[in-house]
Amino acid sequence: MRARPGLFAAVTLLGLLLMVEPAAAQRQGGTLRIYHRDNPPSASLHEESTVSVTQPFMAVFNNLVLFDQSKRLNSLATIVPDLAAGWSWDEGGTKLTFKLREGVRWHDGKPFTAKDVQCTWHALIGKDGAEEFRPGVILIDQLKGIYIDGVLEPIDTTVWYAKVQRKDYSVGLNLTGVAVDYPDIKLIENYTCNSERNYTQYCNPEIDSLIFRQSREPDLEKRRRIVWDVERRLAEEVVRPMIFHNRAATCWHPHVKGIVLHQNSIYGNWRLEDVWLDK
Repeated sequence: MRARPGLFAAVTLLGLLLMVEPAAAQRQGGTLRIYHRDNPPSASLHEESTVSVTQPFMAVFNNLVLFDQSKRLNSLATIVPDLAAGWSWDEGGTKLTFKLREGVRWHDGKPFTAKDVQCTWHALIGKDGAEEFRPGVILIDQLKGIYIDGVLEPIDTTVWYAKVQRKDYSVGLNLTGVAVDYPDIKLIENYTCNSERNYTQYCNPEIDSLIFRQSREPDLEKRRRIVWDVERRLAEEVVRPMIFHNRAATCWHPHVKGIVLHQNSIYGNWRLEDVWLDK
């Protein structure tokens, strides 16, 4: 009778060993090769606004926070710390304080401090003398349909965004996406008066007011109604008409393990820290 508990313990231990075997089988080393569609205009994630930069360089740089690489859907609930150990809001919900990780150093051995975060933030908003960051289907056939002869000028990514910022075009088909399918990002980046990514320079203070109002609205249903109102008015004013949308897929070899694709963004899942090669 006393042998049964020992047998049960042995079977349980064997079961646990079998369950943890896949994790223990992960291997270090090897070269992960990723097909890339483009020539990145630079290596700066802050200066550029294209996945052509994010895909090859997100694994090189750290963020204060990032979306959980193991979750398929990006949301406010999936934001996790990176260089920030944590964060908190004040009672009014208008001031955000980050607590930074300790012991972090740059590649040259210098410590990472709050001044580094401040420097990056000032550069992003163009403050303290920092240089402001600059943030095929073409319409030829459609233009011919309304008796306009267009000249097709294919532009490489390395010069495309600079030309867009300079307004160096007559008609441009903008293929720019956004980080996450979320009203704050889509509406604020593309349609508010002072946004660097508002390439058409559309500016309507009433629309700005509605956009920021929906951002502050805690009631989900009320917020949804405000967003629909904004989108309806933008469509009526033909601010930035949507010409088409596409479908895409990502494929990888069976020996590439740990890949998690995000469902509502192509920008935030390229850290690749948990990817390994089973070969």
